[in-house]
Amino acid sequence: MPSVQITPSQHGNSGGVIMLGRSDGVLNPGGIRFGPTDIYSVLDTDEFHALGVEETLVVGLMVGGGSDEKVILFVKTRQGVELDEGLVKKIKTSIRLARSARHVPERILKVSDVPVTLTGKRVEGESSVPVGVSFCSSKPFRAP
Repeated sequence: MPSVQITPSQHGNSGGVIMLGRSDGVLNPGGIRFGPTDIYSVLDTDEFHALGVEETLVVGLMVGGGSDEKVILFVKTRQGVELDEGLVKKIKTSIRLARSARHVPERILKVSDVPVTLTGKRVEGESSVPVGVSFCSSKPFRAP
């Protein structure tokens, strides 16, 4: 089962995110099972691209000692576009209306880029992705 841990800042490095395990593409917050594509299909649209959303990445954050998980959404925006309160509200409302309240991510965080595999797929599982580090999507990401 994949897990995500948010690590605290150490020596001013802003912390990071460690993703562990096999990615089977299933999120399970509160016992409701769904895939990341349920969220991607709402956000990977002309409407959100016009608002400055370039790419998104959805992961499950294990909580309660692994007994539950929370959905975390990472958002890469076009240069100069902030992930402000208005855009976060629009994202949450759109997901809630298109899917359900259980699909709405617990946290929505801005990232400078979204890592991809050698085949161009988003890295959703077995990897280590530090928050605040610039990724280059044109250069594939390899899990250690």
